[in-house]
Amino acid sequence: MVETKTSALDVEKLLSALKEKTKEPPPREPTIMALLASDKFREVISELEGNGYTTPEIASFISKQEGVTQSETTIALYLRQIKREAKGDSHAKPGATKPKTAKTRTAEKPAAKPDETKSDKPGETSTAKPAESPATAESNSGGKSFTNPAFRDRKSL
Repeated sequence: MVETKTSALDVEKLLSALKEKTKEPPPREPTIMALLASDKFREVISELEGNGYTTPEIASFISKQEGVTQSETTIALYLRQIKREAKGDSHAKPGATKPKTAKTRTAEKPAAKPDETKSDKPGETSTAKPAESPATAESNSGGKSFTNPAFRDRKSL
């Protein structure tokens, strides 16, 4: 039989050292975004913008500095995000509208027509014409109605 050596590891000593380490946070340098979001940098950046510099120009200047590893595009993205957060709208993209909620999505979808349900046999659908809603009847009575080209093309299939 092969004899295995037991380790000379002191478990209690290791456990106490780990507990000691949990009391202090790991040393980390602030990220470039955290630096740009700080009050000192925001003041200088707003001064630059006041003097006519654009966000891409500022981002280009920052990215060329020694020790900065982020690209111009990334820094420009950070600057825009910091501006949005300063305005109080941290998640919105410029020009974006509010996302649709489940209520608005279901309200926009027309209700399924009961006459267009599938029959008992697979591959067959009922051929009964659906009743016209008042809105459809009004639009059809006034002359030609607009048919969406995608719907029109699909009907021909």
